[in-house]
Amino acid sequence: MRSTGIAVLLVCAACSFDASGYSSGAGGDLVPPATGPDAGSDPRGPDAAGNPGAPDAGDTARTPDAGGTTAPPDAGLSATCDALCPGTCEGDVCVIVCDADDSCGNVACPPGFACRVDCAGDGSCRSVDCTAATACEVTCSGRRSCDRPVACGVGPCDVACAGDESCKRGVACAAACACQVTCDGHDACRAPASCPPGCSDDFGCTTDGDNCATC
Repeated sequence: MRSTGIAVLLVCAACSFDASGYSSGAGGDLVPPATGPDAGSDPRGPDAAGNPGAPDAGDTARTPDAGGTTAPPDAGLSATCDALCPGTCEGDVCVIVCDADDSCGNVACPPGFACRVDCAGDGSCRSVDCTAATACEVTCSGRRSCDRPVACGVGPCDVACAGDESCKRGVACAAACACQVTCDGHDACRAPASCPPGCSDDFGCTTDGDNCATC
């Protein structure tokens, strides 16, 4: 068998075959080198050679921690409402409750938010200013509540003058895109309400009429 190995070497030399990688096995036979990736290849894959920062094939993609939280889209608005509203916020609606007698004095709704004002106490809400609110709902159920004019803005405005002698100096909502004013209390709305053009102003305001409500 040793003579066989020598013969193979002679033949390989004649063919310019490089047998340097071969080893001699039992009995003198030549054993080929183990197959595998080229010595110059990158174990991270064929594309990694030109990208030194490429991760190893065994690496897994990193994901954000499960404990991370994302603020809801309206979180900023609610935080601003809480900072500006003199009452409490229900979502992005500023709610002002004046249920004690002679409470609240001059009420001003914050800009950029819908506003709901409940004037249940006698003599509560000396005046209500909704001119900066996006929408306004005012209930004047206390006796002589909302004594001075209730001023609406350009958004929809709904005012209920349910208390006796409430809304004494009327409601100003001529600039509102829609206005509803009811005067159900005894001697309520002594001064007439100023309604948007085209709206009925018979003892309050209603959205009846052509081109009355535009929102």
